[in-house]
Amino acid sequence: MYYICGNPAGKLACSKIGDPTGKLHIDMTTLDDTITEFDKPDYCKIDVEGYELNLLRGLTQPITLISLEYHLTEREIETTRACLDYLAQFGEVRINLAPSHLLEFAFDRWLSQSKFFAAFPEGLRRRDGYFYGDIFIRTTANK
Repeated sequence: MYYICGNPAGKLACSKIGDPTGKLHIDMTTLDDTITEFDKPDYCKIDVEGYELNLLRGLTQPITLISLEYHLTEREIETTRACLDYLAQFGEVRINLAPSHLLEFAFDRWLSQSKFFAAFPEGLRRRDGYFYGDIFIRTTANK
């Protein structure tokens, strides 16, 4: 099994899980370079255990839909806010989220960044089962 993580330069790295004695050396790349090679995806799921902002720094163009995990801890809240601020440079963002145990969005409509920040995180802390899940970010590119 392999996992991908990002470093502060926005590069992607791959590490092997399950073999503590083995080493795996691979080239690193950015999201931009991956898009150049494989085309821009319609949807990008990011699950890099706290390195989301580092990974996003390797992206200089909008992707229509991105999701990333959120956790209602102080460190993760700040990381989530920084990620949303970073993505907002590419255009208007609309945000929704789904807690980990539900297969539905928390909000009945997609929220602007300012309206989302009005509900995040305090509005979620009052809701049972909303401690972590996925945030979905739709971006309409600047013209």
